[in-house]
Amino acid sequence: PMLEQIIKNKLISALPGAIIEVKNTSIEHWNHNTSGAHIFLSIEFPDFIEMTLIERHRKIHEILKEELKEKIHALKIHIIL
Repeated sequence: PMLEQIIKNKLISALPGAIIEVKNTSIEHWNHNTSGAHIFLSIEFPDFIEMTLIERHRKIHEILKEELKEKIHALKIHIIL
């Protein structure tokens, strides 16, 4: 499966009921000499309301820790409350 689908599947599994959009924006950064994808992530998840911004980002980073090691170069997170 494509990286975007792997990311979405992991997030759906870890955050039941979340509405998730994953977009690979690497093409917008074609001039960067990097390995790994640029990913835009939009998540609407009611449980995030009671969490701080840092807690939300830590949760997402924990879920995607394996992908962040080698497959993701940059991760932009948009939370919808």
